Amino acid sequence: MSPAAPTTDTHTFQVVFAVPGTESLEPHLDALKAAGADDAAFMGPASDGTFTAEFDREAPTFPAALVSALDAIHAAVPHARLLRVLPDDLVTIAAVATRTGRTKEGVRLLAQGRRGPGQFPPAAGFIDEKTQVWRWTDVARWFVDALGEPPAGAEHAAFLAALNDALDLGARAEDLRTRPEELEAVLRFLPKDLAAA
Repeated sequence: MSPAAPTTDTHTFQVVFAVPGTESLEPHLDALKAAGADDAAFMGPASDGTFTAEFDREAPTFPAALVSALDAIHAAVPHARLLRVLPDDLVTIAAVATRTGRTKEGVRLLAQGRRGPGQFPPAAGFIDEKTQVWRWTDVARWFVDALGEPPAGAEHAAFLAALNDALDLGARAEDLRTRPEELEAVLRFLPKDLAAA
């Protein structure tokens, strides 16, 4: 009796990427299709010159779907810079409200500890003097642990944040290679157990 084929699900996600020196993806569409990105709708360029690919990809797991999609883009357009997978990890109060189905005021009160059990995650920083941002990974975990309310997509929040951090580090690698002291300092703080996995 032959083993059962692994089950597959359809995973939907968006990949943001740049293709230096390219104002249109038209010359690359056949290569993208041939590389296996025929399940994606391509948009752009945006005002910043980036493109977005929205995938509906069948795969046994979300990570498998994402890796195969990123590999397809890179195989078709080797000089493309893979920037991030949406949704972004940095969120404002308004974004938290949208992702959790709450009001902005309700989320603001949770963040201030004036509602709920308290201990809302600390902000990751400011994007201007009035607007704080949080890491969605931390916020999603807090909603699960403190409120028992897993937001949609929360199960992949840590994975997406780590993957986007890896893509960002890859984008910085060229600069770091020319500054060995700075590269050594960065490598010192990469988790050794993760690198050895």
